[in-house]
Amino acid sequence: MENILNYLNDYIGNHVAFLLFLCLGLGFIVGKLKIKSFSLGATVGTLLVGILLSQIASVEIPSTIKTVFFSLFCFTIGFEVGPAFFTGLRSSGIKLVGLSVFFTAVSVIAAFVICRISGLDVGYGIGLLGGALTQSSVTGAAQLEGDAAGHVATAFGLTYIFGTLGVVLFVKNIAPLILGKSLKTIVKEKVDSISAVTPQEEQNAINRILQVRAFVLTENSRYCGCTIEQVEDDFGGRIEIEAVYRGEDIVPDMQEQTLLIGDVIQVVGDISILDAADRDGLAEVSDPKYFRVELVDAKIVLTEDFSETGAEILSNYGILVKPSSRKKPFHRGSIISVKGSAKAIKKAAKKMGYIKDEGNVTDIAYLSIATAVGLLLGSLTLRWEHLSFSLGDCVGTLLAGLLCGWWYQKKPRVGRIPSATRIFLKNLGLNFYIAALSLEVGERFFASFGENGLKLILLGAILTLVPHLVSLLFGKYVMKIDDADLLGGLCGCGTCTAALNGLSDETNSSVFALGYAPGCAAGNIFLTIAGMILAMII
Repeated sequence: MENILNYLNDYIGNHVAFLLFLCLGLGFIVGKLKIKSFSLGATVGTLLVGILLSQIASVEIPSTIKTVFFSLFCFTIGFEVGPAFFTGLRSSGIKLVGLSVFFTAVSVIAAFVICRISGLDVGYGIGLLGGALTQSSVTGAAQLEGDAAGHVATAFGLTYIFGTLGVVLFVKNIAPLILGKSLKTIVKEKVDSISAVTPQEEQNAINRILQVRAFVLTENSRYCGCTIEQVEDDFGGRIEIEAVYRGEDIVPDMQEQTLLIGDVIQVVGDISILDAADRDGLAEVSDPKYFRVELVDAKIVLTEDFSETGAEILSNYGILVKPSSRKKPFHRGSIISVKGSAKAIKKAAKKMGYIKDEGNVTDIAYLSIATAVGLLLGSLTLRWEHLSFSLGDCVGTLLAGLLCGWWYQKKPRVGRIPSATRIFLKNLGLNFYIAALSLEVGERFFASFGENGLKLILLGAILTLVPHLVSLLFGKYVMKIDDADLLGGLCGCGTCTAALNGLSDETNSSVFALGYAPGCAAGNIFLTIAGMILAMII
């Protein structure tokens, strides 16, 4: 047995990649395990597995690995919520940035009071703040050396676990009780406020706009021998011929065909113009088979300003503007979500702009260069006398993602990152980083159970919960922040993505990310600065 353990230790020490992938795989399995309705989630599962595996072998993981994967995660998060972030700055976003300032202030005060009462030095204080709020940049921003630096590592390792688990439990179980609502109710209220229109109301709107009629060409019809385009032009472009039936078959490539006596045309659009259709030799038919129109969802990027005429153009083609776009101005660069037939949408898009690409190909060049720019931005250092400050890789790539996501919404011809790719990058990026971090911190975790071990764990738990609890009450009753935005904002203020994932997994909804974006962007910056402030005042 001893030989086997020695061989395993040697193999792991020389094959770090094996250990990382093993930690990631087992972490996802552990994260899916449920006790009734409770589950840890992939991030916490990976963290726990990493700590256990770290007891088998001591490994050194190059910092570049953590930087690469965490940068991909941060950029993707920013890209995904960028449009909502900048839109939110005009509504609840500013409140969430303010909440982040309040959260940071409470955290610094709580850490200072804890250290004064318990007699802990600056190293333990910085480690508590970083671990309890799962913000590793706190430990680096203080730039401590010697014994103090060792105390930072000890406190950080002992408090990081509850710093993650505690926030997950708080936002999933405790916060909803305080708010007096279940998570599902909070999600429903948020979705309803965004949609503003129920599915039934949307269907009624479709029925009003998409009125389908069918006409057969009689012997005296002046449209016999005409093309579809000629007929549509004759009605001023206010109707759309969706299909031509010849006998029991639909005519293929109908735009190139001429109409014959007995053909049945399926018409969508401004139906009122067809009230006198019988004068043109068009006899209306009522067979249900002629009234089936397959509808698709699409997004049209506008290349010109259309004002009120934009809605009229779409309506003439029998196209419904979806609720999410109904109040948007029809200005150049706007993206309008629509529902209608594929043929009608294609024709309308030619007049108004172009259809936004919803394909599955990722723009790797855009993703890579933008991430590189974010890393460059994060490495820039501001110096003032003896103090220095930089955003760091995390905040730099997050900000780059926010800007790129917002820009892609405006100019979607370049920079596409499909939803499936974003899910993959977020899961792999974050959890690979957590695996690497836990494999390094894990060995220190159990070794640090000494004189201050249990004391640090308890104080870290207090420092985790107090800022979240006080900020929840402040955000709810003083700042009047929406419940979904408040919970997502708390996850962001504490830079705890595991908590955001926990909310998303529990509700199968991403609405909490809307509050997470401004909270996390501000939280990463303010908590990093908090480390420097705490080092100066203890």
